[in-house]
Amino acid sequence: MTSSRMVAHEKEMMTFSVTDQCNVRCAHCLALCSPKQTTMLTADEMYESYLSIAATRPVRTVVFTGGEPTLLGEELLEAIARISLEGPVTRVVTNASWATDDDAANVMVQQLRSAGLAEINFSMDDYHASWIPPENVRRAFDASRGQGFEAVVIALAEGPRSTITREWVQHEIAPGVQFVDQRSSRAGAHPPRSADGTLYEIAHHGYSRVGRARGFGEEDIVPDESMLAQYCCCAEILSQPVVDARLDAGICCGLSVRNNRVLRIGSLRESTYAELADAAQHDVLIRALRFLGPKYLLDVARSIDPRVRMRPEYAGICEVCEDVTASRRALAALDTAKARIALDVALAERAQQGDDDRILGRDAEPRTAHAGT
Repeated sequence: MTSSRMVAHEKEMMTFSVTDQCNVRCAHCLALCSPKQTTMLTADEMYESYLSIAATRPVRTVVFTGGEPTLLGEELLEAIARISLEGPVTRVVTNASWATDDDAANVMVQQLRSAGLAEINFSMDDYHASWIPPENVRRAFDASRGQGFEAVVIALAEGPRSTITREWVQHEIAPGVQFVDQRSSRAGAHPPRSADGTLYEIAHHGYSRVGRARGFGEEDIVPDESMLAQYCCCAEILSQPVVDARLDAGICCGLSVRNNRVLRIGSLRESTYAELADAAQHDVLIRALRFLGPKYLLDVARSIDPRVRMRPEYAGICEVCEDVTASRRALAALDTAKARIALDVALAERAQQGDDDRILGRDAEPRTAHAGT
């Protein structure tokens, strides 16, 4: 399931992957969800997890995704209501499988809105359409108009061979609604709000070969040459916490943290988020992802073990990250190079601090010189 990056304070966002259960089994699901999964969070677990995270950092947007979050029923509605009352903008990412007719669409939208939901995203692409008629998304989108949401978004994934394209969606599902590329959306570029005060948008992005889509071919993606040409640090690491259906905490909302030794930082059943985050702040591989990026780690791993896989092309940073953090061979190589990595990270942090000082008009030289004595 996909989520657009939109309205409020994305750097102060947290995500609940509320369940691994989904009523469909899309071939590109990053979270490996399916109807056979049964794990779900309760409203109490979500509320207490939110409080644990909010005690350590500002949280101004809370996202509920999955799996299919509406399968939680009253537990989801209660969590939205309780967390909304604390102040954050709340967002649900849904496949609209529930919008089987106009009445069903209206009932679900009214329930979500009455609970306090501020933003709703509808996932749509060829793989969802194999299970859920696009008409469902149209009904859900139409039912959401004029209901007082801050944002109503179709989150469209499209590849080179897609039949459900942005032009098709603009013609068949959401006439007159503006398309926004995900990169522009991340930079804060959005259409103007409509006369009813709501932002309506088709948020567009390509496919990533992560999760169940890891084996997709190069013909399914639009390559990003910068992924191999330069080190791209990941600012989302540690800045956008995720809690999955097992109450495991993670440091990234772009990949599943399940069984991922790097991205999973521990269980909220056993520790507070403050304890987990403090340990993560000192983890050399996590710090390397944040300040140097996954391509740096991939290069280090391959310099030690040339058998570590690197693809000839990458569609985005999440693909590179999963190729490193989900590879036992890569992690075994990195475990032998942590002193080297720690030094490179320290240099990168110092350089970034110098850049920040220059941007703020401070003289960083005295601090740097003092730190080196």
